[in-house]
Amino acid sequence: MHYLTTSFLKANADCYWHYVVKNCHEASTYSREKVDKQIAHLQAKSGQPNSFEEKKEKGWTPLHVALLAGNKEGLIFLRTMGVSLNVRDDAGKTAEDYAIELKRADLLQILQASDLAVCLRHVLQKWAVTLPQAPFCYQQDTHDFGVEIKELFFSCPTADLQVPKTNILDSGARIDHFAKNIRQVAAYEGFGLRFSTKQYIVRDSFLMLGDGTHALSNQPEDLKQHLERVESLALVTQSKAIYQCPHLSFFAAIGAAKDFKYYAWQEHKELFPDEGKQISFYLEGGNYWLATNTKGKKMLLIGEDHLYCTLNQFREVIKHAPYPKVDPSKDDHERYLHEMHAQGLLADIPGVGFGLISNVDASELVLQVLRNPEYHRDIENPCYKLALSAGKFRPIHLTKDIVQKTKASVVQYVTQKECIKQFMAHTFGLEIEQLVIIQQLFYHLDIFIKPGPKGAFFVQNFEMSLEILKKIAEKKDLLKLTKNDLEMLNHYIQTSETLAKKLKQSLDAIVEQLKEAGFLVIPTPGLFFDTSPQIDADALQANLKNSNFLNAVSGWSPKTNSFYYIATGAQVGDKLGSLLMQMYRQFLQTYLPAIHLYYIGYNPENPTDFSEGMQFTSRWDLQAGVHCLSNELKTASHVG
Repeated sequence: MHYLTTSFLKANADCYWHYVVKNCHEASTYSREKVDKQIAHLQAKSGQPNSFEEKKEKGWTPLHVALLAGNKEGLIFLRTMGVSLNVRDDAGKTAEDYAIELKRADLLQILQASDLAVCLRHVLQKWAVTLPQAPFCYQQDTHDFGVEIKELFFSCPTADLQVPKTNILDSGARIDHFAKNIRQVAAYEGFGLRFSTKQYIVRDSFLMLGDGTHALSNQPEDLKQHLERVESLALVTQSKAIYQCPHLSFFAAIGAAKDFKYYAWQEHKELFPDEGKQISFYLEGGNYWLATNTKGKKMLLIGEDHLYCTLNQFREVIKHAPYPKVDPSKDDHERYLHEMHAQGLLADIPGVGFGLISNVDASELVLQVLRNPEYHRDIENPCYKLALSAGKFRPIHLTKDIVQKTKASVVQYVTQKECIKQFMAHTFGLEIEQLVIIQQLFYHLDIFIKPGPKGAFFVQNFEMSLEILKKIAEKKDLLKLTKNDLEMLNHYIQTSETLAKKLKQSLDAIVEQLKEAGFLVIPTPGLFFDTSPQIDADALQANLKNSNFLNAVSGWSPKTNSFYYIATGAQVGDKLGSLLMQMYRQFLQTYLPAIHLYYIGYNPENPTDFSEGMQFTSRWDLQAGVHCLSNELKTASHVG
């Protein structure tokens, strides 16, 4: 390294690119316009600059020099110019060898992007949307993409625990590498970092209210009963992926945050001693977004499970409250009757019957489908049809008599539902018009959607993912895919084909909701599911390999003057995981060319080992990532 500091001191033609990548670390240096201008100036002054792959002192090419100088922007430029990764210096080492030797996972990830970038360029361009050109204000105390994070709260590393087990450890997961990785990112980007005193999913326990305060979620004693009604409704209406196309990875449901209640109370006292707030309803932090739309208006997005959970929690309390009555139309009246029946709310009406599907029955229906995937593969809404055939659910038959008997009940239900929406919005200091109830396709909203730049939302698009996967398969020889890569790639393609087909209607509806709420929607290839295994009658465990880049934390750093994005890395096949990480980097750079992307969950001693990260994205009973493990304690607004 000392030799490098005394080399390439002048921008001579014979070592021009060595000089540039050693000394120029700003992204602006490598813009096409500036590079062309620099070359023209050099040609007029001293001749044609040296090639991008020419060897100089110690056999170093510009790529070696950029790597040794830690120049991310220089590496990105050289890879886009198509330089080879295979050139060795006088010591027989490639740039990749030095990246591994120096334990620079960030530089290693950049080095491996070129061939894939060429393959995917047209696919990413096809799906790209245009962001507004005007400056955008990312608002303090929101989850906006480019907010300045001043302090981040992160789940405690295993090595720091003072107790033998906590909820996460019971599942076999660990957070040792995550903690070391996030410390490095925090130091580089300049945000503060605090760790919890126990290991748990901290995102779900602390809620940012939008006024600079954080609150705990209310966890009523009868929460299990309310969640049972919620899940019964989801099964009957097939509103979730688990019921539309059953998959082991979709089996998780809300309610786990109650297990962290004691830890959260203790932590809240230490973090926010002057606040002591608790909201009145049950809400998990991974299932809501507080974000600014393209019009600069703050909007609250909440997964629909929490609407119905809260409705059932307070239904009796507000039963006779003097709220303005909402009288639905005939068609809406019938729709609400089906909705109420699926929650077991019409059991007292003669001739209707009990419509609630118990949690035990709902789980068994899903397991029956998972145990016989071939039989149910081509059946639409298999869990619901199985519920009917097994006598677990009896639809309501809407006779004139029943419609008349239930009129007052429906009016009361719809009125209560609107009151609950208003109550939820007011809890966050907002009006009901600023609340959007989102169809909860997966366990949490943060699994498949995330605030994007300039009032946009990243939304998982399985058709886009499928195109990308097929393009990678098409270029398997160029990308040097192994047998293991091709096997996993085929798994991802199979699942993406199924999800692209069966979830299209639901995802299209969610996209329309976001657009109506004033958000720009960015189709995103951030979620890849392994094929669901056939489940043993007595076991739910499976060696799944899922990848999720949407469950992430993003912000803007005044220290580096850059946006950054922190996601869980992927280790799939021999190099497929690395290719997918490169793809997502290229995707983000479509919108923010200079963004700093960090993949964490890797072993600091081996930057290619993301096995710790994979245990969080792949376990059906965790479904967690960087976003789940963290929480923004202090933020500031940023215009950019």
